[in-house]
Formats: sequence, C-alpha cells, structure tokens
Amino acid sequence: MAEAAAAAAAGGDHGYWEPHTSSIDFCEPNYQHTRYVAELHNSWSSLWLSFLPLVGLLYSNPTRELRFVLMYVVLIIVGLGSVALHATIKAFPQSLDEVPMLWMNFLFFFAMLEQDSSRGKPKHPFLPFVLSLLVVLITVLYYRFQQIYEAFLYTYTGLVVIIVLWTAKLVLLDDNKAKASEYLGKTTLRKWLWTRAILSYLLIGLPLWVLEMKQCNLLLPYYTAFGGLSFHTRWHLGAGLGTYLTILLLIVMRLQGLGIKADIVYLPHPQLPLLPIVTAKTTTTITTKTTTTTSPRTLRSNSRQST
Repeated sequence: MAEAAAAAAAGGDHGYWEPHTSSIDFCEPNYQHTRYVAELHNSWSSLWLSFLPLVGLLYSNPTRELRFVLMYVVLIIVGLGSVALHATIKAFPQSLDEVPMLWMNFLFFFAMLEQDSSRGKPKHPFLPFVLSLLVVLITVLYYRFQQIYEAFLYTYTGLVVIIVLWTAKLVLLDDNKAKASEYLGKTTLRKWLWTRAILSYLLIGLPLWVLEMKQCNLLLPYYTAFGGLSFHTRWHLGAGLGTYLTILLLIVMRLQGLGIKADIVYLPHPQLPLLPIVTAKTTTTITTKTTTTTSPRTLRSNSRQST
C-alpha cells in the first residue's frame, strides 16, 4: 500500500501534522524536506490547479455568466484544498480537495445542458434546483463514507467518464453544424480544445497517478533518491490543464450557442503563446467594410482568423 511505503520512507522523524487522518497517504516520502510540510512537491504543484482558473476568471469569461465564474472559483478551491491536503495529510483538508472535484462535474452538466439556451430563458428552468439537490446529496454521502477512499475514487471516475463521453458527442458528432464552424488552423475550436483536454487529463495525468498508486513500493526508492519528486506532481499538471481546457471548451460551445463567434488567443502575448484563453468576436458592418474586434472583456490580441 502507498500509505505503508510512504510511512516507512519518513523514518522515525515525527512530522508536525501527525497523526495523519486522511483516508489516503500518497507515495511522496513524508516530511523529507521539512517537518512542517508532509509532501512538499505535491503541495507546490497543487498551486497550478489554482493558477489556471485565476487567469481564466480574470481574462477568459467573455459571456460574463455565473456558470463559468463558479467553475473557475471551484477549481481554485480544488487547488488550495489540494495544497492543504498534501501539506497535512488530514481529513478536513482532504475534503476541501475532493468535494469541489465532485461539484465541478455538476457545473459541467449544467453548462452542457444549457449551452444553446437564450440569455435569461433557460431550456430547463428546474435544472439548477435539481443539480443543487444532487450536489447536497453527494456531499452528504462523501462525508458519510470519507474514510473509504475508493468510494470517492469510483464516484469521481464515473462522473469524469460521463463528461468525457458527453463532450465527445458534442465535439465529434455535432461538430459539422454551422454553429461549430470556427476553425483554428485545420481543425475546429471544439476539436482543438477537446483533444488537448483529453491528452492532458487522460493520457498525461491519469496514467501516472494510477501507476503510482499501484506501484508505490517499487517507485518509492527512486522518489526518495530524487528528493521526493513523484508522478503525482505530473497528475496535478495534467489534470489542472485538462480541466481548464474543458472549461474553455464549454465557453466556446456557449458562445456558439448564443450565435457569437469564438476565438483563441494566448497569454502573455501572441508571440509567446503559453496559455490559451477564449475571446468573443463581434462583427460590425459599415457600408461595405467589415471589422472584427475583440470583446471589451477580453485582451486585445492578434488572434488567428478562421480558414
């Protein structure tokens, strides 16, 4: 088990946060660098989960709708909760990491079900109430069975599978519709974002996390030799980017559902394209000339034109 291997690596030194009360102890050796932080590398890498949505909250919500504000805020909470969990290996910080992860999926459900609705006229008026009840129910069940880590793991995995299949249907089967015709290079915006989200989350982050959980005893000596740096840090990087790109995908779908053209621009500058954000393009026709400007809410940028 990962818990036993990690505990063995900690030796006889006692960490500040012991005894640990979380239902999982990850494979990074505990208190290898300081007695005040149980898993140093897993802690700092968790900040990535909060950094990305903070950027999105500031620069990538062209519709200014509450659903996307909540997605960004919840992902920020996940990141901060993850920092607290890995720093302390305590039960309450664990819940601050895992419960918002469950909440995020229901925000995704809402966005997909309401992507084509008109502003102020939801297609499913009772949907917020129904999803809120489900969020309360799953939160109560989480705290009831928190010490059974597999209960969270299987629930979260099942929700993620639904999200992946649902977005795949919207991207791969509905992508030929006129509303999804914006292109980035030779592919549509939907496919561009979806494929990168899947690559980041399922092909880069998730396999390393599963491998570490299954082979902790084998990997632990190498982790110890390399200062505790583990595959779980890569999970944070892949899962954080994958979730952020999924939010951008849902924003693109929402803009297209409202009949607004979407575009991708980069921060900090088009010549240094490190982080994508979504912008809305508005077209104004004056006599025979057409000009395209970026939404006032978004950054000015030399964005790529549709082909």
